[in-house]
Amino acid sequence: MCGDWPAWLGWLHILSDLTTFAAYVAIPVSIFLYVRARSDVPLRGLFLLFSAFIFSCGCVHLFDALMFWWPAYPILGLIKLATALISAVTVVALIRALPVAVRLPGLAMVNARLEQEVEARTASEERLRDQRQELQRINRQLEQFAYIASHDLLEPLRKVRFFADVVRDEAEGQLSADADDAIKRLGRAVERMNRLIRDLLTFARAGRTIENCVPVEFDAVVAEAMEQIEPAIQASQARIDVQPIPAVMGDRLLLVQVMQNILANAIRYRHPDRPVMVTISGRRSGAHVVIAIADQGIGFDPSASQRLFEPFVRLHSGGPDEGSGIGLAICARIVQALRGTITADGRPGGGATFAITLPAASLSHEAEA
Repeated sequence: MCGDWPAWLGWLHILSDLTTFAAYVAIPVSIFLYVRARSDVPLRGLFLLFSAFIFSCGCVHLFDALMFWWPAYPILGLIKLATALISAVTVVALIRALPVAVRLPGLAMVNARLEQEVEARTASEERLRDQRQELQRINRQLEQFAYIASHDLLEPLRKVRFFADVVRDEAEGQLSADADDAIKRLGRAVERMNRLIRDLLTFARAGRTIENCVPVEFDAVVAEAMEQIEPAIQASQARIDVQPIPAVMGDRLLLVQVMQNILANAIRYRHPDRPVMVTISGRRSGAHVVIAIADQGIGFDPSASQRLFEPFVRLHSGGPDEGSGIGLAICARIVQALRGTITADGRPGGGATFAITLPAASLSHEAEA
């Protein structure tokens, strides 16, 4: 009967089937691309089955349109069979997935959960900010307490030292050897306590963040630190090799103190069988300058490299002038206050290397220098 149809009716079927085929191709392609792009899509297999079912239905419409010119009924029958099989599989998969799909949260529920998570995270960040501010306040109070306590201890200590000197001078030659030795021990203990308190004062001051850092020529810092310990350098016949170092952002006086402490330690803990040699070098690394201070002293156990910068920690026993054990802790606090880092590496009998990383001065400043 199709041969008796008017032309417009035939073309109505043909164009309708072709349009449906085009849509049935575009829809599964879109679904496939969506599932491929989103790894978090639930029931991915069901989506792909729907895509195959829609595409096979589209193929049926395509051959319905081709029938007006090519009556390929066997091929059309196979396509319909394939469509029927895919439909059956899709129905089974849909029935099995239905309980899972029902339990999936809706968009409103997901949004509500996200809002709760955002609120919880915001509250957590606020608590962390409050705790950080509280810790900063406590640290400031502790630093202030250490500063005041150390400062107030100096006055009575000066009196003890004064009266010990008076007793020593007035009773010179009149006391026994044991008494003279006791007075000398008292003087050394007072001097040690005086040095310890002054180091505590320096340690308390070093914890304050330096807000106004300025460009500093590190070569000049090293030269000034060497000048400060010139007697120790001459007495130990130390050789200090200073290579060119880029300028850094920091505070000149504090950096001199850092280098003075590290160089003094290199001399104090020198190897008994080797001359004192210290090499100081620096290189620019991005926005920072890495300064290395390497010696050939007695070194230390690498496992103790972190404890080295803790207050009152001594890895080696020295003589009566071994120091308070705060020097490297002061260095660490100063470097941290200057927004830098300091690390140490060494091995027993093989020397030590300190690495200081500080913000680099601008290239324009270095060019002017």
